[in-house]
Amino acid sequence: MTHLTMEAGLDHGTALAEPWGFAPVFRDEVALEAGFEGLDDGDTLLPLALLTGPGGLRLEVVRHRRTSGRPSAYAALFRGPPPDGGAAASPEAAAGAGEREVREVLRRAGPMADPVRRRLPTVGGLAWYDAASVEGGLAGILCTVPDVIQEAAFWAEFAGASWQERGPDAACGTIPSPRPRGECAFVVARGEDGPGHAMNDVGFPSMGVFSTSIEADRDRAVAAGATPLAEPIETDVGGRRLAMALIRTPGGAPVELLSVARNRTRRMG
Repeated sequence: MTHLTMEAGLDHGTALAEPWGFAPVFRDEVALEAGFEGLDDGDTLLPLALLTGPGGLRLEVVRHRRTSGRPSAYAALFRGPPPDGGAAASPEAAAGAGEREVREVLRRAGPMADPVRRRLPTVGGLAWYDAASVEGGLAGILCTVPDVIQEAAFWAEFAGASWQERGPDAACGTIPSPRPRGECAFVVARGEDGPGHAMNDVGFPSMGVFSTSIEADRDRAVAAGATPLAEPIETDVGGRRLAMALIRTPGGAPVELLSVARNRTRRMG
């Protein structure tokens, strides 16, 4: 696991994230090929800002030309207390995931001692904070899907997720990460079956997974139950040439596969 994406204006998203313990790394406009994210007919430049937290897990802020208007599958688990001004979110607001059930699994499994959920103003995404912590950055990521057991099995097979708790309503564990702390807390909660998720959903539309071989890892994800969304491409991000591909998990959540490109002249796919 490398990062969670937030859909917001770059200035606004950065201003929101800095009090949560994130420091800006770079800003860029990333060139995406036609239809890569399934949003536009032509090539596009995607404004992007990257910020990093104390634990190494990163927050990526992007601004698409338009949003889907639908809530995303993901929510952030932030270290530290909730900010002032965040609207309280009712259990019905979290794509079907009950607030009480998620809070209890977060407490039992350990990512947060005193979990508090808020809806971020103007961004629209749901985020969890730890009122008992003074740290910053991401503690992990929460994903809502219709079938928790199926989704948990996919992440165990594809990314080596280790589950401390796994049931029909929620699963909580860790996924290995190349970031300094070496793992990412990951929670899967049962949510209503919606119209599917897209890279331009409001809130937190996607998360990134580090790959050592884009094509091999994409094929392995598909064998574990994922759906390929876009063939691999190469593009410059923050001065580095990266290979990128998109998949959708069995529960419908978008995932970016990312690796350092090995060949600057050959388009993958």
